[in-house]
Amino acid sequence: GNIMRLEMKYEEAYRLYNLAWNSDTTNPLPIYYMASILDNNFHQSKEALLDYQLFIDRLDMISTMANAKQQNPAIRTIVEDRIIDLENRKNGDH
Repeated sequence: GNIMRLEMKYEEAYRLYNLAWNSDTTNPLPIYYMASILDNNFHQSKEALLDYQLFIDRLDMISTMANAKQQNPAIRTIVEDRIIDLENRKNGDH
C-alpha cells in the first residue's frame, strides 16, 4: 500500500490497505491510511470521517493490550485534528 501511495496509485493503495486491515485487525494503521486517501485524494470527507473515527476507536480499544496510544501519539493527534476539521466543515463552520 505504501509503495502504491507513493506512486500515486491511490485506488490500488486503498485496496491493499483494506486487505491489510482485513488480514490483521489488531493494527489500526491501515485504517488511518485508508481514511487519509479518502480525505486527501478522493475528497470523500464523510467516508474519511468515518474511517478516522474508526481509527481512534480501534486505537482506544487495543491501547491497553498493545499500548498503541503510546506507539502512535503523533498520528492520533493528526487524526483527532482532522476529525474536528471535517466535522466543522460538515456543519458549515469555517
